[in-house]
Amino acid sequence: MARKIDWESQIGRRLKLRDLHAFFTAVQRGSMSKAARQLGVSQPAVSEAIADLEQALGVRLLDRRPQG
Repeated sequence: MARKIDWESQIGRRLKLRDLHAFFTAVQRGSMSKAARQLGVSQPAVSEAIADLEQALGVRLLDRRPQG
């Protein structure tokens, strides 16, 4: 029988909707600066939100390059 995953204790409490939204927007737009403009926040705020998401998941989600 498969073991049920307790998402709350795994990652559920560490994920924030704003981090997911910033990540999704950055992927859609192709850069953090474009995502920041669309979201009406600073580029460092988007970068920090994505870094928080990466920390919560324990994986690198985006390659950071000057070209976006």
